[in-house]
Amino acid sequence: MQRHDVFALTNSALNGFLFADVTSELNGTTLTMLSILSRSGKDPWAEAGSWARLPKAAARRCVADSIADMRIDGLTRGDIQQITARLVTLLPSGAVSPELAQPLPPLHAMRPWLMGVCLAAVIAALVLLSTNGSRIDGIFGSGPSATVAASAQVKPR
Repeated sequence: MQRHDVFALTNSALNGFLFADVTSELNGTTLTMLSILSRSGKDPWAEAGSWARLPKAAARRCVADSIADMRIDGLTRGDIQQITARLVTLLPSGAVSPELAQPLPPLHAMRPWLMGVCLAAVIAALVLLSTNGSRIDGIFGSGPSATVAASAQVKPR
């Protein structure tokens, strides 16, 4: 899979299809269309978006081929056709825009913004420490003087 990001989960138009149960694997875990497409190296949201724009017959062929390519033990052609018929009804109607079919940019593309936020947080913490340093040192400092200073700030009732 080319993109690994959690932000694609917000694409609810395709999630019903992608998170639909296909079958259970031999170890008991549920196999979904998301896992089938991911294991085949395809971007699940892009693939499902392109299938949603196809006529239903063509979408059925694509979904059935993807399931059949997994070579799941115990699934017959009839099973695959039945599963495919159910899954294709979960695809949104053919009017899915290309923007909705694509997940948001991967996390590494957002790093400059994230680095800016982290830098701002560090600067804010340094400013706070420089303006309130004596009170913070008294509470969080090391050694017995810190304990005495901290207890001196607590007023008994």
